[in-house]
Amino acid sequence: MSEDLHDPPRVPQERPRGEWRGIVVRLGVAMIVLVGGYIGLAYYLGERVPSGTTVEGVDIGTLSEESASTVLDDKLADMATEPVVLELDGEETRLDPADAGLTLDFERTLSGVAGVSFDPRNMWAHLTGDGRDVDLATSVDRAALEAALTSAAEDLDRDPVQGSVVLSRGEVRVSPPEGGVSMEVSDTAEQIEQKWPQSTEMTVASAPVAADLSAERVDEFVGDYAEPALSDPIVIKVEDEDATATITPNQLSRLLSVEQVDAEGGPGLQLVLDDAGLSEIVDGALVDVEQSAQDASVRLGDNGRPVLVDAVVGAEVDEEAVLAGVRQILKVDQSAAAAGGDARESTSDESSATTGPGPEDAAQTGSPDDSVSMEGRTITVTTSEVKPEISDKQAAQWDVDSVMAEFRSEFPTGEENVDRTENIRVGLRYVNGSVVMPGASFSLADTLAPISPDRGYVEAGVIADGRLVKGIGGGLSQVSTTLLNTAWFSGVELNSFTPHSYYISRYPVGREATISVGAIDNVWSNDTRSPVVIQTFIEGNEIVMRFFGDRQYTVETRTGERRKITEPDTKTDDSEDCLTQGAVDGFSITVARDLIKAGDVVRTDEYTTTYQPSPGVTCTG
Repeated sequence: MSEDLHDPPRVPQERPRGEWRGIVVRLGVAMIVLVGGYIGLAYYLGERVPSGTTVEGVDIGTLSEESASTVLDDKLADMATEPVVLELDGEETRLDPADAGLTLDFERTLSGVAGVSFDPRNMWAHLTGDGRDVDLATSVDRAALEAALTSAAEDLDRDPVQGSVVLSRGEVRVSPPEGGVSMEVSDTAEQIEQKWPQSTEMTVASAPVAADLSAERVDEFVGDYAEPALSDPIVIKVEDEDATATITPNQLSRLLSVEQVDAEGGPGLQLVLDDAGLSEIVDGALVDVEQSAQDASVRLGDNGRPVLVDAVVGAEVDEEAVLAGVRQILKVDQSAAAAGGDARESTSDESSATTGPGPEDAAQTGSPDDSVSMEGRTITVTTSEVKPEISDKQAAQWDVDSVMAEFRSEFPTGEENVDRTENIRVGLRYVNGSVVMPGASFSLADTLAPISPDRGYVEAGVIADGRLVKGIGGGLSQVSTTLLNTAWFSGVELNSFTPHSYYISRYPVGREATISVGAIDNVWSNDTRSPVVIQTFIEGNEIVMRFFGDRQYTVETRTGERRKITEPDTKTDDSEDCLTQGAVDGFSITVARDLIKAGDVVRTDEYTTTYQPSPGVTCTG
């Protein structure tokens, strides 16, 4: 064997330590470069939206977040302004998203879409365009949305149609109730918040709204009360008299009305009876049976003297008993009791019936008294005597045959005063025979009114603004002055009178009175214990007026001196309707009336009058 085979093995020689250090350094630098590049790329890509990313179909890949927001705002602006159409039961209305607090929130939409990530998968998605579809975020002001929906509900909600019953021409006409519907605002807001803006047409959440009165309650009322009420006539017979009053179904349908009310058992319908209308029909039919009582009174006899008029005893049917009987036939009171009592406060002119559990539970209330008997729909009543308030015995105590006072007032005659005299004659006709009972007042204006041609009045001279002009009823101031002086000397209470604005010489100074219906009246009161009867007539060229009655006082009159005298102007007038008048001074004067009883002055009444100067007028036309 050769020697070479037995050579010792070769031992590897170690690299120098410096060489290994160089390798490590180079590897480290390479790693630093790679890592730095990776990090730099991550930061670069982190400022961009991943390629292929879309929002509602809008591509925002590779854009910065700011640019992406701008693009979305531009591309999706219409979604933020398109009205939201709300539909409820066939009705539609629209919401403005801005007014309803609905906005697109791009900041929240892009939150987390871009950003630095060291995950190699995200890096790969950035580089390869493997983006995703990002949901569009929204911002909802819930308070504003619910406020807008509440307003929209006014257009969409449908109120229920309340059932009604109408009585007309003797028949019952029924309108059944219909339910309504209303928007559920909170649920609808939740629905919009979830679906907007991808969906802008929505059927709102809703809830049914029942009518106050159910169809069953309407049917109950019709069957138990309305139809029976109009089934047949109601007859009122007067016992021992050949007189009846028949209330037909047609009349009953006019006397009865139906109202909806709240009763103990819930909402119900109520019959309302027109008591006054019923009484009018009954009274009209029984006019020959019923007779009003007439008080003893007094009138002016044909001989010009007061004559007592005997009292008359009247007869009447018990109206309340008749009404109670009719109510019982119509089940008015029974039905009110069935509903737990009257559902509302009644008035004296109407009574009511309300639906309730049913007439089988009805209490018998409001039954007529013993003056009424009933059989079916026939009411038999008796009459009762009605005594007058003033009996013949009381009237016999009156003193109406004595003349309390008489006053005469001379009036101008001649052709130029024919119309004036006619007005005096007409006015006295209305005053003559007037009777003023104790405690009552006499108003001349009410007695003469209306001052119109159809009452017999004609045009004559009247005073207007201190001038004589033509006017309907001219001359009635002389009637007023005569009445004032008769009342003055009779000693009765003088309530009100107004002297003329300027003095007329034919009248007692300070003791005269004008009259203007609606503006100026002449009123006195009878403060005696007997009626006062007025007699008045024309005798020659004088008005004669007498008061018959029981005078309480002796009357004395005092007239003061004229003072503060003012001279008048003079004028000419060329108008066709001018009336000549003489100039009269203006002045003030006081008159007094002493009421004397048993020699003592019981009371003194003083009246001061200031007359304006009346211009003299010369007619030149």
